[in-house]
Amino acid sequence: MRLNLERRRKNDRMDARELCVRLARYLDGQKDELKPIRIPTRAEQQRRELGRQREFWKREVTAAGKPWPRAAR
Repeated sequence: MRLNLERRRKNDRMDARELCVRLARYLDGQKDELKPIRIPTRAEQQRRELGRQREFWKREVTAAGKPWPRAAR
């Protein structure tokens, strides 16, 4: 969202109004007003979670003072 220097306090009503204005502009063809996002699939989320869990446990083991086992080649 654009920073409005005249606006002293931020609130939900003002944010909602700004989002509605920007959505209307986007729907009128001004594609630079909003950037669409892509929601990951369940499979993508599960792959990410595996990586996050591995990194978490890697840090836990390292913090405990034990070396992290390397994968067999």
